[in-house]
Amino acid sequence: MRRARLLWLLTALPTALPAAALTPGTTAWLLTALPTALPAAALTPGTTATPPPKATNWWDAFFTPQPQPLLVREKDGMRLRRGTREDAPRIRQLWAANVAPNSLGEAWSPGGIETAFVYRKTRDGRAAATSVVAYDEDRRLAGFAAATAADEPFNNLGPLVEWKTFFDLEDGRNRCLLGPICVEASVRGSGLFRDLYDALLVRSGDLDDVAEGVVLIHAENHASLTAHRRLDGCTTLGEFASADGRPFVVLALDLAAARAGLST
Repeated sequence: MRRARLLWLLTALPTALPAAALTPGTTAWLLTALPTALPAAALTPGTTATPPPKATNWWDAFFTPQPQPLLVREKDGMRLRRGTREDAPRIRQLWAANVAPNSLGEAWSPGGIETAFVYRKTRDGRAAATSVVAYDEDRRLAGFAAATAADEPFNNLGPLVEWKTFFDLEDGRNRCLLGPICVEASVRGSGLFRDLYDALLVRSGDLDDVAEGVVLIHAENHASLTAHRRLDGCTTLGEFASADGRPFVVLALDLAAARAGLST
């Protein structure tokens, strides 16, 4: 046993101590320096001078300080959580590739994404904006869904103001505008659309005090229209034309009914 300890110590010394420590005449210094030059674990056989790094879960490392997902999909390990400022570049890229051709507005700027996608509250405690993002195990953004309070300034300017003509705004119902919602092409049909709404409307709790969602969809975006109409509580209210003549469909989503359906 003593021979094994000595052999190990002689092997470890060149990497644990500076070269000057191994010159003749330094025996006394060596005995004094060993306790501070080597970690405690290095004084037992079978250890190394530098402990191996602690293993980290890729999700925790990638999404600190929000490591806890709202939903984890068993089929593919995809994880959904609230959107943050750090997601803005990926959201903008996915939006431009998939949503922009059917959008009412201009391409979202990074600042616009932070305004419309990052969770924040109004002065009276309601959610002014919130979003959910979905990442696969390769850390790629696979989808996102957003919601903003109906009285947010950008929901009452330009073409977006048209939604107000379809609702009785004096009925006292708390409303939000839902969207955009986007699912990356390679994972469409996998149920991610429903999972995004589950995380946004049910699991996050951000919209628990909202009674009705307003959804504006390009009339030729049949996939999105079909997916929304499959949600419980969805009603088609009518259509309007954008400034450049494109038709948009207005949907109303009763969120109590939608939450009940998503929870089953």
